[in-house]
Amino acid sequence: MKNILLSIVVISALVVAGVGGTFASFSDSETAVGNSAQAGTFDLVVRDTAGDFYNDPSVVSKILGPLKPCKSYDSHWTMKNLGNISGYAGLTIKNVTDIEDVVGALATSEPELVAEGGGKVDCTTVAGVGVDYNKMDKHVGVRIIVQGPDMASAVLQDLGSLIGVAPHMVGDVKWWKFSDIAGKEIDFTKTGLLGGGGVALATNEICTVEIDVHLQDISETEAYLEGLLPQTYFAPGTKWSDWPTNALQGDKIQFDIQFELLQTDCPAP
Repeated sequence: MKNILLSIVVISALVVAGVGGTFASFSDSETAVGNSAQAGTFDLVVRDTAGDFYNDPSVVSKILGPLKPCKSYDSHWTMKNLGNISGYAGLTIKNVTDIEDVVGALATSEPELVAEGGGKVDCTTVAGVGVDYNKMDKHVGVRIIVQGPDMASAVLQDLGSLIGVAPHMVGDVKWWKFSDIAGKEIDFTKTGLLGGGGVALATNEICTVEIDVHLQDISETEAYLEGLLPQTYFAPGTKWSDWPTNALQGDKIQFDIQFELLQTDCPAP
């Protein structure tokens, strides 16, 4: 009986020793040292048609004019991506302000005095459209043309598709009023540039933005329908029928242009 019990104990010990031995093996390891994750750079700079590129607050501003009906005035800026991440270009026109030529008083030009306060137009006595009338934001048209990084495509931006406002047509040219586009983000990726692909600016790539402005007429009929005149005095389309436009002589519109660069592969918020 004792011998049998001893045999059982020995066998159990061998089994336990065998199981423990299965955890032994060869091994090796290697270590990659000094790993890091670094944010990229995203730096938009802007210049005039030539010269140095600048950040705020040194981006060049333009003075356009003297504006007159039937003539457009253009200005150009070049946008460049100095960062190492690609971005889509765009802009927003902000802080649109009408400025009367003489604040708080009648204008100094005689035609503006008559147009605003009343008087004689071609020997006809007319009522004025109002003292210190200044609605430049409603009577100055704007359009935007963009040339992409390939410098081969210049595309007129269809702002109507972005802001939901029909253009004011001058001949076959589309214009939008400053009052319509103020504060609206104009994303070049949504306006058909370069086959609908947008302006994606890679490192050191540029695109050129042309902003044109145009002073639009104020007809007697328009002024009457807006309640600015008690009646009309001349037949539409005749020599003197646009005399209310004189109310804008010497007036100014001031605005900021916020040029923008947005990450290309970031989903819309």
